[in-house]
Amino acid sequence: MDGGKKAEAHKMAECVKDRSNISDFQKGLVEMAIGDESEAVKLLRRAYAEGDPWMWFARLWPVLDPLRKNQDFLKLVEEVEAAKK
Repeated sequence: MDGGKKAEAHKMAECVKDRSNISDFQKGLVEMAIGDESEAVKLLRRAYAEGDPWMWFARLWPVLDPLRKNQDFLKLVEEVEAAKK
């Protein structure tokens, strides 16, 4: 992504953060897409704490593959999986 497009993506992500009708899970996906793994995991953790049902698929859902090397994300997935038992 070139500099102009990256700046535009960050601007759009900021707009999404302010929307109350967009879940933290969805906001986490946006942050992941623009490369902010730390913020993405933070939002996904919040989504899990709020009981977002999409988090139950975190281990399997390919869209989250860019986060699979992130240790904080892996810990979150372990927590989600442990809660299923």
